[in-house]
Amino acid sequence: MISIQTNETINLQLGTAVSVDVVLTYADHTATTFAANGSNTNIATTANTIILSPPAAGVQRQLKFLSVRNRDIVTTSMQLKKNVASVEYMLTAPIILKAGESLHYNDHSGFTFYDWNGRSHRGAPVGAQQAGGIYYPQLWSAYATNSASTNPTGARIINNGGETLATYIGRAPKNTKRVMVKYRLANTTSAVTWGELAVATGTPIIGAATSLTVLGFNGSNNAIANSYPSGTGGLQGTHAAYIDIAPGQTLQEGDDTWILIGNLATTGANIRACGTADELQTGLCLTTVTRPSLNIGKPVSYALDGAANLSPYISVSFT
Repeated sequence: MISIQTNETINLQLGTAVSVDVVLTYADHTATTFAANGSNTNIATTANTIILSPPAAGVQRQLKFLSVRNRDIVTTSMQLKKNVASVEYMLTAPIILKAGESLHYNDHSGFTFYDWNGRSHRGAPVGAQQAGGIYYPQLWSAYATNSASTNPTGARIINNGGETLATYIGRAPKNTKRVMVKYRLANTTSAVTWGELAVATGTPIIGAATSLTVLGFNGSNNAIANSYPSGTGGLQGTHAAYIDIAPGQTLQEGDDTWILIGNLATTGANIRACGTADELQTGLCLTTVTRPSLNIGKPVSYALDGAANLSPYISVSFT
């Protein structure tokens, strides 16, 4: 049960100024009376916002139901707080709320997440295995099936000036704290200032830029997957690497998942690519000039990749 008195409030703070609907109901109790009420509001600011104001003296205000829904197309974080005489107490940790997702609370069952389609999710423990033993589902990058039988020989050249390429993999088939990524370098990179492999989430938008939120990256020493040191090169060949989800981030069943590869180098990485480019500009291949590890938990806009650029050939196992 969440309740407040005359010197207390319930506050909501967003990590990004997106459009969020807040609907709640509450009941005011005294020794002899009971009064039900509610409120509806939209918040589009990162300011610490009061969503449940204090009752009159001698009244206890009990929160009965709360819905916080991200109605934007951009991911945000949110945190619920209880303010007692100007001292804040955290009711929740910072929670990632993707486009269309909502967090519900009621005084019987507590908090529940709902996806963009109104389905309850994030219910299973992170990293839980499926019935029947170990479950390691695998997904492939867009257009991979077009090339699987033809031994792809093309490459997507990552600009050596700090470009990061984002490739859509699909919706995560399970909750996980780690993914394994396989890809192939078609060249040997050189004089690398930084190179990183990362996993991100974000809803694809057909024919438009998409905001992606990085959940974790590989290499603490300037690495593209095989963790080669700064100043040296990544060797040509097939590479496999684990990416751990960073503390405070979650990769859940049903999340739209992307793999990011980027570098700043004298000779940038040439990633083995499928035989098909995104000529229709479907929005499954994106690009930006940024280093993934600088944006953990922060939505960043990625632009459509060029219509003539080949799609990277990547496989991902959800361990």
